[in-house]
Amino acid sequence: MNSLLLPSALSAEQTLVGLVLAAAIAISSRALRMLSPGGAAVQFVLGWLLFTLGGWQWTIPILVFFLSSSVLSKYSSRRHAPVKRAFAEQDVRDAYQVLANGGVAGVFVSAWFLSGSEVLYIASLGGLASVAADTWGTEIGITSRSFPRLITSWEPVEPGRSGALSLRGVLGGAAGSLAVAAGSICWLRKETAGLAFVSIVAAGLLGSTVDSFLGATVQGQYRCSLCGALTERVQHCDVPTSRLRGAQWFGNDLVNLACSISGSAIAVVLYWMLSSWF
Repeated sequence: MNSLLLPSALSAEQTLVGLVLAAAIAISSRALRMLSPGGAAVQFVLGWLLFTLGGWQWTIPILVFFLSSSVLSKYSSRRHAPVKRAFAEQDVRDAYQVLANGGVAGVFVSAWFLSGSEVLYIASLGGLASVAADTWGTEIGITSRSFPRLITSWEPVEPGRSGALSLRGVLGGAAGSLAVAAGSICWLRKETAGLAFVSIVAAGLLGSTVDSFLGATVQGQYRCSLCGALTERVQHCDVPTSRLRGAQWFGNDLVNLACSISGSAIAVVLYWMLSSWF
């Protein structure tokens, strides 16, 4: 097991490799309709930044999240398109979604490049684990045969609704969080790798719970005036919807950003606590 490599001076070779790698991922993702044109542009900049400043140790975890989540989204969209149309789920990610899910990692890698602090790496991984847990939990949870339950009241609700939890979705979220943590294991410091790994996985699950709570309480929820369906969209059946609860300005992208930030904070707190105890 290698430890986290310290930042080094920018090199022309790494910058060029970062450009080629980021372009290849953005172009292929756009060709496979995983990203919108704006999403591909943001993904290119983010991928170049992560590899140029952080190398493989920062790039691999976000690739694990992005590729696995995109595949899951594509697969579930074919089988559960009506559910995803009702809510805010999209298998083609736009620029705002890419920023909401990966922008925090870009901020942390920039700060790490200047300081070399391992805590910033763990914070970034906690944020990625959270959005991975949320995405995996959503995509796998909508395949459940039983109705999920709303996190605030525990009443049964329709599949796909923000704030809804199911056993299958929670287990799927745990798998997503584990996948991101596993993608970083080679670069965690040997002496505290176990503590960091546990902190990242736990932060992923707790951060996705924050996502569910915000989705049930703050995120805007609407009713279609034509078909009567509950939705997270301001338009449904090509007609405007009526807001039932939540803030109109607080949409799915802001929920995802809050999920990422909370996961980062939780990972750092858990890592510090476990390090002091053990």
